[in-house]
Amino acid sequence: MFSGVLRKGDDHNPKLVHELKKHFVNLGYLHPNKLGNQTNFDNHLENAIKQYQEFYSLKVTGVVDINMITSLRIPRCGVPDFSSSQTHFKSLYTLYPGTPRWDKRRLTYHIDETVTESEKAGIVQAVRAWEYVTHFRFYYMSEIGDTEPDIKISFMRGDHGCDDTFSETSFVIAHAFPPPVGVVHFNAEKAWATDGTNLYAYDVFTTALHEFGHVLGLDHSTNTESIMFPTIVKGQRKYLHSDDIDGINALYNLEKWYNI
Repeated sequence: MFSGVLRKGDDHNPKLVHELKKHFVNLGYLHPNKLGNQTNFDNHLENAIKQYQEFYSLKVTGVVDINMITSLRIPRCGVPDFSSSQTHFKSLYTLYPGTPRWDKRRLTYHIDETVTESEKAGIVQAVRAWEYVTHFRFYYMSEIGDTEPDIKISFMRGDHGCDDTFSETSFVIAHAFPPPVGVVHFNAEKAWATDGTNLYAYDVFTTALHEFGHVLGLDHSTNTESIMFPTIVKGQRKYLHSDDIDGINALYNLEKWYNI
């Protein structure tokens, strides 16, 4: 996507600056109202770069260097990093603006025909992991009848009606939406595996665990060990971290719930 070094005050390829600004808008670091001249490396872009570097524990310089380029090229969840206005300062999890949450404990979910049986098993395993640490009870709906499920899961390709277009070369491997939307989309153009050991494919369980965090109301975390950290690499198997559990406890006041 980007190459070389970019900094404010240098002569730049206008197309590169435009692409960088557009990318930071998509990631939530640059507000569309602050685009200004889309080909000009201005203060808004420099601040967005610094925010990104701080979020990913890079050296905060406001300069796009090789370390930042490498970070930008890591495959990731399509949910923006900075949609959140509420950060817990002891832990590193974040919540969505307005803290959307489910107002019921029984949630139904449907996995459609685009998902293979082995992939379905990985998704169900992720659902059970969240069920274990929350007050929720998830019920699988094999078919959609008169009642719509709370959560819909599918593998999608290309332009499928969302902001992210899924392709083999896309940096986005999946995305999801917070309550009450309850939609999870995996990028079907990517290579997927279910055993957690395939170094050439993305792990369905790990990705589902991350996306279900969004479905329950968690935004991205800056804790690299957290399941809600935005990036996922091929062959990586992760599990829920204490930071994730702190976040879901805070959102649903579960410590109080468990003490009842």
